[in-house]
Amino acid sequence: MSNSIQIDQFPYQHAGETLSFAIETYDLDTGEAGEPDGEQHISLPEESGWETGELSVRVAVDDETLEEVFPATEPNAGALVVVGYCPTNHHRFVSVLAKPPLTAGSVTGTVELTHEDLRGRVTLTPYLVRTKKRDDGDDYAHRIGNKLASGPAWVVDVDEPSTGQSTDLDIRTKSFSEPDFPANEANTWYVDITNSESPKLYVNKDHAYMAPLIDEDATQTFRGRVRSVVLDTIGIPMLVEFVVKAAELAVNSGEIKYEWQERMLTEVCGDVFGDDPEPDDIEEMLKPGSLSATLNDIESAVQRRRSPHENIKRLLELNT
Repeated sequence: MSNSIQIDQFPYQHAGETLSFAIETYDLDTGEAGEPDGEQHISLPEESGWETGELSVRVAVDDETLEEVFPATEPNAGALVVVGYCPTNHHRFVSVLAKPPLTAGSVTGTVELTHEDLRGRVTLTPYLVRTKKRDDGDDYAHRIGNKLASGPAWVVDVDEPSTGQSTDLDIRTKSFSEPDFPANEANTWYVDITNSESPKLYVNKDHAYMAPLIDEDATQTFRGRVRSVVLDTIGIPMLVEFVVKAAELAVNSGEIKYEWQERMLTEVCGDVFGDDPEPDDIEEMLKPGSLSATLNDIESAVQRRRSPHENIKRLLELNT
């Protein structure tokens, strides 16, 4: 049995992840510049107040890839592009690095970033795409825009350096077997809102695998990607519960009193509650008959924010 996992199937000749791709440097309009801080990862300094920036990138394609995806009887009608995607707000953009006819080798170019269009994490993925329509009837792609090959994705943190742990939550580790701790010692996590102004989220360090996952830095290694998937798995229900508690507190007190409440309701779930939610409107959304739909909307918003499929995809890519 093959050890590889085939994620994508194409109805035409596709070379798979055969492009090489790297971000070499960044330059911001504030005058700051730098290089990647990890494998397939770069963080841009949020505190500098930058508005626009450029990433210097390099993409390479070899002869074998071109021979596999283009017929020998016609020029290589393809382009090398870098596609950016910001899962938090679903913003997409494309930078063209090389136009047809393509030849083997590496090309350098820039990817332009506008801070106001982006938030949190951005992924950049290189693609070889077809640029000219051709007659169908063989195994080669014939439509403009068909993806013919790809390369490894890079992660760009445009706000805060990502550790793989959600910046929405202040996660702390604690032994749940300690006397008088309110959570069941078998639980993985517990939300403590005893102090409404400063709620706490605890992860059970009695589970030996949890504390190291929370505390160590994220990497693009197999363990690092497993860590990101695990944190997504527990982080999504944690964040959903935080949002619900923020909503309940607003209803009970008749106002949104705390900064963390406002962040949960207007930033994390602004698509659900709006930019300036009223406690009366929130109360209607939490009533029987509306609660189920509200919970579905909250979970959907949280999943879009954390984009767990991106981390799962990166994990699976290590096995392809």
